[in-house]
Amino acid sequence: SIGSGTDEVTTKTYKYTLIPTAPGTARIEPISISYLSMPDSTAGELVTEAMTIHVAEPLPKEERTSSFPTWLIIIIAVVGAGGIGLAAVIIARKRNKDSIPKAKSPVERVLDELTALKKESAGDMKKFQTGLYRILSNYCISRFDINPDNLDNEALANAVEATALSPMDKEKITTWIIEARKDKFRPVNAAPGDAIRLEAEVRSLFEKLL
Repeated sequence: SIGSGTDEVTTKTYKYTLIPTAPGTARIEPISISYLSMPDSTAGELVTEAMTIHVAEPLPKEERTSSFPTWLIIIIAVVGAGGIGLAAVIIARKRNKDSIPKAKSPVERVLDELTALKKESAGDMKKFQTGLYRILSNYCISRFDINPDNLDNEALANAVEATALSPMDKEKITTWIIEARKDKFRPVNAAPGDAIRLEAEVRSLFEKLL
């Protein structure tokens, strides 16, 4: 209540919780509210209006059912876990395998060593020939089991001739080894750029053999 006398106002609040029991149309009956009018305490009554509301069908409860038997789900889970474990093992083995450097072929080694020799010799023909003899000798040993150190020029030519190389390649490789072996022990008078041109010629042949 607020105010006094003819300005006094009294408010009453009624709260109800409605719980539907069935779907369809529901009726809320009128509610009678009695009161006393001040200041002479005259009795009075207020009646609320009747109301109708529509009560919807209850929402269906969501039931999670599986079309697979429980035992089958367990088997799939176990097999799946085993598959994941096997995949992890395979991946780990592959990574370990990939981490191991792949062995280079004799031709690949020749090309790598030529690059290093070209840089080290810096155009010095004698240095280049000394290194080239070593590179070609190692190639013949690893590829054909021919060791030029143990053969004179004629025996070397005959041994290389027996390989599966083309006739032109046999002749070039034999000539390079013989000339390089000579240049190791004699003064070499070469024009500028001869070492670079020879390196390019040797590289071209071995790139063809890849």
